[in-house]
Amino acid sequence: MSSFNFIQDAVQAIEAAKAQKAKTPQKAPQKAPDPAAHWKQQEEIIEDALEHAGISAVDVQLDSNGFATLVGQVSSEQQQQLAVSIAEQFELNGMDVQLEVVDVEAAFEDMTSIWAEVAKSAQPQEATYTTKKGDSWWGIAQRFYSDGTRWKKLKRANGWPKMLHPNVELKIPAKDALEKYAEE
Repeated sequence: MSSFNFIQDAVQAIEAAKAQKAKTPQKAPQKAPDPAAHWKQQEEIIEDALEHAGISAVDVQLDSNGFATLVGQVSSEQQQQLAVSIAEQFELNGMDVQLEVVDVEAAFEDMTSIWAEVAKSAQPQEATYTTKKGDSWWGIAQRFYSDGTRWKKLKRANGWPKMLHPNVELKIPAKDALEKYAEE
C-alpha cells in the first residue's frame, strides 16, 4: 500500500465519520462549550472513522484534557498505522498506543484446536441404564449408539449375562470405549 493511498484512506474514513455525525440531530448549542463534552464527541468521531476504515476491535479513550489511548487488536501493522494516523488528525494532546497486532490465521488455528479439545472433552462418558420389561440388547445398543449391531459388544461389556431382566443396571460404555470389547 503506498503512503498516498494510506493517507487517502485515513482522510476518507474521517470525512465519512464526520458526515455521519453531521446527519444525527444535535442538542441545542450550549453557551460555554464543555471541554469534556468536546473530547467525548471527538472520541466518538474517531471510533466511527476507525469503523469506516474497517478497524473495529479498537477502543478509543479520550480524557478531559484530550489525551488519547488506543486499546485493542488489529490484524496487521498497516491497520495499526492507519488507526494511529486517523487519531492524529484530531489535534490530540498526546496519545498512548496499546494496539496488539494479532496474526488472524494463527488465532484461528488456536481457536480450532481449542474447539477440538472442547469437543473431545464433551464426549459422553460411561453411563448406566436400568433395564425395563421388553428391553433387548439390540434395542439398548440402538438407543445409546444409534447402531443396534453393537449389541454383542454391549453385552460383552456387561459380562455376557444370559438373559435381560427388568431392573438390572447395565454399564453403557462411551462409544469409543465400546470398541475394545470383542464381539465373540
